[in-house]
Amino acid sequence: MIQDHALPSNILLSGVHTVDESWIDLYGHMNMVRYVALFDEVGYALMERWGLGETYTRDEGFGLFVVDVAVHYRRELRAGTPLQVALRLLDADDKRLLSLLEIRRADDGTVAATREQL
Repeated sequence: MIQDHALPSNILLSGVHTVDESWIDLYGHMNMVRYVALFDEVGYALMERWGLGETYTRDEGFGLFVVDVAVHYRRELRAGTPLQVALRLLDADDKRLLSLLEIRRADDGTVAATREQL
């Protein structure tokens, strides 16, 4: 892909979410499916800020589809932990967006997981 210098360079940060008790797995940590769900749910809301979320799909009849994804789990999260999702655009062309999402602890900024997606 060729870098488009007109792309947003800012990192978008969600509001604070809290790890719910229902998200916890057998071992007392946030279940991996909840990491992916958070990336999806909060990612759509963050993409809305760039005009590429639900409004874009509804108004233009187009949408985004993830064709390649890599999730890396870095730290365990427990019930009650405050967290935020960060999104930044790494690269793009006329058909593709490469983005990086991070789940960060809201209290100390520790990155708990990353998701790079095309």
